[in-house]
Amino acid sequence: EAHGSIAEAFRAMDLENRGYVSFDHFHAHLVRIRLSSVNAESSQRSCELFKYLDRDCDDLLSPDDVFEAIDLAVWQTEAAPELAAARLEQLADSRFVRELTATGDAKLRVTTFRRYLCHTYGSFAEGLKTMDPSGTGWVSRDIFARKLVAEGYFVTSKEALELF
Repeated sequence: EAHGSIAEAFRAMDLENRGYVSFDHFHAHLVRIRLSSVNAESSQRSCELFKYLDRDCDDLLSPDDVFEAIDLAVWQTEAAPELAAARLEQLADSRFVRELTATGDAKLRVTTFRRYLCHTYGSFAEGLKTMDPSGTGWVSRDIFARKLVAEGYFVTSKEALELF
């Protein structure tokens, strides 16, 4: 409750009045209002939140991104509150490696794949949802590979599994 509205919060982050906010300004603002710290875990959580809010996947937050993310979260919660609660619990209990350091060719492949999903499905998250037909919140290796080969993104399953 550091700000009276989302618009006020956005203006407080957008110190240069550009109409958008980079991750650096977003995280710095969270630190300023004591919702985050300057350490690896807090930075990772801030990055995850930033990526969720960045609905158009351009690595910049705009007011439209934030409102769209809030609308989506409200819709998901109202449409299936038990699924939303279960998903939050599932995320809290996750035991997977959160740190991924990609360099060179691997980083380029991941970046290109993200852009492909954003271009094809409107956002990275929407693209991943097409690989989760049962709505569990998880993407299996097999479905990932089959989907991307069927769409022509990869020629072989082996290529897709290397990205997975």
